[in-house]
Amino acid sequence: MAMPYFLDYGFMQRAYLAGSFIAALCAMLGLFLVLRKLSLIGDGLSHVSFGAIALGLFFGVYPLYAAVPLVLAASWFVLKLTERTKMYGDAAIGVVSAAGVSGGVILAGLSKGFNVDLFSYLFGNILAISAREVFLSLGLSLTVLLVILFFYNELFSAAFDREYARLTGVKAGRIDMLLASLTAVAVVMCNLLLFVSALAFKKLRA
Repeated sequence: MAMPYFLDYGFMQRAYLAGSFIAALCAMLGLFLVLRKLSLIGDGLSHVSFGAIALGLFFGVYPLYAAVPLVLAASWFVLKLTERTKMYGDAAIGVVSAAGVSGGVILAGLSKGFNVDLFSYLFGNILAISAREVFLSLGLSLTVLLVILFFYNELFSAAFDREYARLTGVKAGRIDMLLASLTAVAVVMCNLLLFVSALAFKKLRA
């Protein structure tokens, strides 16, 4: 069977490969997140990354250096909020998401409005990624997928029936932290592709 004509172009091949790796990763994580009633955590953490990127730009720090710890902290905070306040997961995600967006808007306002850099970091073009970013996305995706496969039984048990998990010796709290961390890595990786592609696109336009 002939390959679709649009895959004749190198930039389309790179975008297709990177997108496929990340899609497989997100699909695997989505199984456990839905069972844990955290189906919106990806959207919430992406809003947190908006605030983290704005924070990095405001202080002149490489945005991803700010995004990684803040998104990880936000994912753990969502878990703690659901455990200690008995709040539903999606409600806790809404709280964190609103805080991330509002923080980003405030920082953008303090820096005299949304500048071009902030928009470019948020709305990159996956068609502009290089082979290096494809290999990076492949490496991170395979690493996270291997972790999921290694802890699959524990993840599934903790997500599907927490009482059974505790009775069988599964430390559900630690497994939840692991799931939140893997989700944060996936979100940051998506933002990484947008970020580097935005830089590449700016260089092409210069």
